[in-house]
Amino acid sequence: MQEFISKIYKNFLKLAFNITIIVLTVSLFVGIYRTVSEIGLTLSEATVRLGFKELVTNVLSLVVVLELIRAFIDFFEHERVRVELKIS
Repeated sequence: MQEFISKIYKNFLKLAFNITIIVLTVSLFVGIYRTVSEIGLTLSEATVRLGFKELVTNVLSLVVVLELIRAFIDFFEHERVRVELKIS
């Protein structure tokens, strides 16, 4: 019974991990597209300062999403190694 529950738990974690990575990857592509498409606003805004502020905000948002993806992947690789070591 415990093996069955453990298997369900591991499968649920894999599903949640995969969905999270897909959502983060899609948001990364949307962020990249948005940043590239708004580069022109840096020069066309009423002030260059306002356009530059938007550009910096978009780039920092991309960095946050990249770090989230990296953190999720690192965590689950570490978790997988830990689980495999426990079984051995």
